[in-house]
Amino acid sequence: MLKKYSVIVFLLVFIVGCPSLQETKSFNDMTPKEKSIFLMSLYNNQYDSYVALYKKVEKTDAEKEFLSKQYKWLKEVYPYIELYVSYAENGVLPPQETEEVVLNLINKILDI
Repeated sequence: MLKKYSVIVFLLVFIVGCPSLQETKSFNDMTPKEKSIFLMSLYNNQYDSYVALYKKVEKTDAEKEFLSKQYKWLKEVYPYIELYVSYAENGVLPPQETEEVVLNLINKILDI
């Protein structure tokens, strides 16, 4: 009986959650505020990843090298993301140059 209700609850949650999956926008279709939320989320995920690996007691040489590169990236990209977010919070359209710098730095983290 409990199993039957669990399946029903799961299906209801799945059905309610599906429409939100269809609302995913490409970066170019996002508003400046949505872009700033996306960028901060990306930054926070990278930061959390960095902290988790940093706390690891025994690290390989490759992990140490990755941490070094990731730390440099985090320091380099943060001011630009912060600038982008401040534009969006004030209702000002961020300059195209700022967006391009941020996107280039995001591509850089993918190469690490």
